[in-house]
Formats: sequence, C-alpha cells, structure tokens
Amino acid sequence: DRRRYHRIKCYVAVEIHIEGVEEPVWGNLANVGRGGCLVETSGAVPAGKALEIGLWVASGKIWVKGVIISGVATHSAASFGVRVKFSEAQLSEKEHLREFLKFVDTTTRKSQSGKAYVAQLKG
Repeated sequence: DRRRYHRIKCYVAVEIHIEGVEEPVWGNLANVGRGGCLVETSGAVPAGKALEIGLWVASGKIWVKGVIISGVATHSAASFGVRVKFSEAQLSEKEHLREFLKFVDTTTRKSQSGKAYVAQLKG
C-alpha cells in the first residue's frame, strides 16, 4: 500500500462544499485516514478544487478541509469515488480532523452497516 496513513473503512453520510460550486454535494464516506479519504457521490466532481467535508456528530457538525485529487468512477453501481487529500491543517483544524477520525472509527467499530451512526445522532 502506497499510503502514508492507515485508512478506516466506513459508511458515513457527509456534506461536501466545493470551491466555486454553490450547491453542496452529498455523499458517503467510504474510507478515511489522517491523510485523506474516499467519498462516494452520485456524480462526478471537478478535480483540483478545494473543499470542506462536513460530518454530523452529537455535538454538532465537524468540518475538515481538503483538495480533490480526482473524481474517478468506482466499481460500485451509479456512484463516483472522489479522492480527497486533507489540507495541511492549522492546529485547530487538526483537532477537528482527530475528532472526525475518532467519531468514524468508533461508529465503524460498533456497526459496519451504518446504523450505529444514525443511532448516535439520535442519542
């Protein structure tokens, strides 16, 4: 594996705000690590654009910044895989990334189906 950081496989709904695109893009986080993530979306997105990925947690919404490496089609039916590299973050944003990863890891360990994520939001 050529990745610098380990990735966590997951299935978590996220909101994406892409630089220069007015409407948010909705997707599912398929895997995530300290260096980046893969988000499945229903359509292609422009490569090279800055973005923010929002994840809802019990205390509100966490945003992490990144850059789209590419919006390549994946093998899953009718979806696209958006490869994202997280930005070299300032201290406060690194804390957001740590919280983001901790939430995904904890949720994924509880259930691979994604049901635990919804339950945690309701709880």
